[in-house]
Amino acid sequence: MNSCASINDEVITKYNELILGHISKGIIIKFSDDFKEVVFEDSFNGESFEDYINKFPQDDCRYGVYDFSYMDNKENKKNKIFFISWCPVETKIKNKIVHTATEQSIYKKLVGIDAIIKATDNTEISQSLVEERCK
Repeated sequence: MNSCASINDEVITKYNELILGHISKGIIIKFSDDFKEVVFEDSFNGESFEDYINKFPQDDCRYGVYDFSYMDNKENKKNKIFFISWCPVETKIKNKIVHTATEQSIYKKLVGIDAIIKATDNTEISQSLVEERCK
């Protein structure tokens, strides 16, 4: 199992579509079965942030990017791009090690991220917690 997984070009393409083209609200990224590459898994266009988070498995790691819309103090609509590192407690140890070792290289490739959220379960990532991070 390699801790320096490469990043598939489709991940960058889907990320650019999200932040530049607003084609989706979020993307989900995972490791290939052999852990040699980080690959695009899914796009999200649903209504709520909770619906997006519920797409993350409870027993395996994922990365996500979400374009979060909120209202600032002056009632202006704003957006923040969040990078999500999802690593549930139930995940196999080897998967956690590779996930953690690869996180920074993915984050650095995705230019324009406003904030990072690290979560191990749904109590650590909710719409209200993300809204707090926007203030």
